[in-house]
Amino acid sequence: FFKNFKNSSFLPEKKPLNILLLIHRFDFGGAENHVCDLANALCKERHKVFVVSRKGRQQTRLSKDVNFVKFRFRDLMLPIHLLWLIGFVLRHRIDVIHTHQRLPVLIGSLAGWVTRRRVVATVHGRARYDLRHFLSRRFSQKIIFVSKAVMHYGLERFNIAHKSVFIPNGLIPSNCECDPAKQRLFFAGKINKSHLCFLEMMIREVLPGLRQSFPGLELIILGDGRKMPQLQDLVDEINDSPGKDICTVRGYTPDVAECYSTASLVIGVGRVAMEAAGAGIPVLISNSKRMGGMLSVEKYNQLKDYNFVAVEAGPPVPFELADVITDFCQGNEFWKSEAMKVKQLILSDFGMDKVIAVIIRQYQPQ
Repeated sequence: FFKNFKNSSFLPEKKPLNILLLIHRFDFGGAENHVCDLANALCKERHKVFVVSRKGRQQTRLSKDVNFVKFRFRDLMLPIHLLWLIGFVLRHRIDVIHTHQRLPVLIGSLAGWVTRRRVVATVHGRARYDLRHFLSRRFSQKIIFVSKAVMHYGLERFNIAHKSVFIPNGLIPSNCECDPAKQRLFFAGKINKSHLCFLEMMIREVLPGLRQSFPGLELIILGDGRKMPQLQDLVDEINDSPGKDICTVRGYTPDVAECYSTASLVIGVGRVAMEAAGAGIPVLISNSKRMGGMLSVEKYNQLKDYNFVAVEAGPPVPFELADVITDFCQGNEFWKSEAMKVKQLILSDFGMDKVIAVIIRQYQPQ
C-alpha cells in the first residue's frame, strides 16, 4: 500500500457514485470513527453517501451532506432486513455497498448479490468473526483489511487472497494546538471487558506506585461502553483511598483530538495510537493482550502495517508498564522530540486524501 498508493492520484476522474455504508453500531470505536471519517471524505469527493446504522454519537460528526438512516441490525430479523435493504439499494440507485462489522457484512453481501451491486467489506477486527459466514466471503467482490496481521490470518483461514487488499485507516490531521500537562496519561477506547481488565491493572497495580515517584501523575479515561459502571466504581474506590484524584473518567467526547492536546502520553493501539501520534503526542503501544512499548521512529516501520498493534509482543504486566512510564516521565523531552518525528511519518503515510483515493479504486470494477 505505502509503495503504490501514489499511483491513485493519476487515475482518470470517475463519475460520482451512490455509496451505501453499512455498520452495526455507530457510537465509539475504531470501526465507527473510520466509517464517519470515510463518509465525510467521500462526500468531499462529490459522491452521494448513505450511512445505515444504529443510532449513535458519531452522527454528530457526520457532514450535513451525508444521508444517515437509523436501522438496527438483528440476526433473527435477517430475512426482513434483507428485503428492506434490497428495496433501499434499488430505490436510491446505489452503486457500491461498503460493509463493516459481521452482520452488515453478511446482509450487505446478500443484498449486493441479489441486486448485482458491487460489495466491498472492511475487516476492522477478527477475520474469523467478521467473515465467518461463507456467503460474506463469496459475495464480497473486495475485502479490505486495516491490519496486515489480521489479513495474514484471514488468508490462512479462508480462500480470499484474490479479493483481499490491505488499506490502513486514514487520518484527518488535527488542528488543535498541543499544550500538554507534564504528567497526564490518557487512555481512550470502548470500555468493554478486555479494556476494563487492562484499566483495572493500571489503576490498582501501576498508578499507586507511580504516584509515589511522580506526585502529579494522573490518568484520564475517554470512551464509553457496557463496562462503564464497573469502571466508574473502580475509579471512585481508588480515588477515595489515597485521598486524591489520580484517575478521571470523562466518558465519550466527540473531539478526542482536542483532549489529546493536553496529554503528555496516550496509551493505546490501533486508531487511538494513530490519531495521538498524528497529533504529535507520545504513545505507549499497549492493550490487554499486547504491549509494544513506546512508539518511536525505530519501531514505526514494525507497527504501521499492523494497525499499531505489537502483534509479536506478550501481554502487559504491571512492573513493565510502570518501568516504561517511569522512563517516559524521566526522559519527557526526548519523547516529545521523538513524537514530532513520528507525526511527520504518520501524516505522510496515513493522510485521508491518499487513503480515500485507494478505497475509491476498490469501488470500481477491476
